[in-house]
Amino acid sequence: MVLINSLGPCLDIDIETGKSLMGSKTGYGWMSGPAIFPVALGAVYEAYKHVDIPILGVGGISSGREAVKMIMAGASAVQICTAAILEGPEVYGRIARQIEQYMEERGLESLTEIQGLAHKSQRQEDLRRWQPAINPELCTACGRCAQACVYQAIKIEKYAVVDEERCAGCGLCITRCKFGAITPKYQD
Repeated sequence: MVLINSLGPCLDIDIETGKSLMGSKTGYGWMSGPAIFPVALGAVYEAYKHVDIPILGVGGISSGREAVKMIMAGASAVQICTAAILEGPEVYGRIARQIEQYMEERGLESLTEIQGLAHKSQRQEDLRRWQPAINPELCTACGRCAQACVYQAIKIEKYAVVDEERCAGCGLCITRCKFGAITPKYQD
């Protein structure tokens, strides 16, 4: 089973002419690359729970880290295309070296040792039971996390402070922090 390759059809329009910016006969194109990685990762994760056949993880992989995540989600192997189109064929060697380094650092003999690991180590109830932890030494009080929080659970004082009652654990604050000051804190 191959999941997901690309998404589409997609469309973009030139606001000066009203014409499609895509070059196909229909005016549509397909989305690929890093933008679709989270969708592909989720599809592989879900499929692994329901099928007992090899899964090829495809969609947005451009680093060894992303390839490892696909394997942990349940992929037996991964495919890389857009990254090679954008960076050239040397991307395959770079990603292979990154995977090899990851394995060496953890004493892994084979990627099968981590295949499906996300299913073994992450229970559904754990997904709802975390809050962002703020490292005051890394926080610059820039406010990006607070600005992004639709639950108004983060306030900036000397550093970001989380109101755990309001926080839904969506993780958007983590993605907005440029300084690595926010990490997940799992609750008992």
